[in-house]
Amino acid sequence: MFWPLHEQAKEPMMSRIPSTGATLSLTHFIRRREVLALYRSALRVTRRVEDKTSRAELAAYARRSLESVRHVQDVHQISYLLTDGKRELEQFEQLLNMSK
Repeated sequence: MFWPLHEQAKEPMMSRIPSTGATLSLTHFIRRREVLALYRSALRVTRRVEDKTSRAELAAYARRSLESVRHVQDVHQISYLLTDGKRELEQFEQLLNMSK
């Protein structure tokens, strides 16, 4: 359905944090996308682990790691945590590659 232009202008298109309804800044929005991409990458890497129990534990570890820092709002700290998470994932991938 199409709305008149003046009705569309009343509510700007901004991403919202689902639990609080707070509006995200562009930087927070981008970092959020990067965090989700990192989580998806971690889950993809865990699929390469053959043992089902180990795979489930690694997926749970990735989830817990993200949940433990969910409250962080400072963009610089989020960037640091992203860099640290990417490094940890790269190290795990290298370990996985060596084990084959």
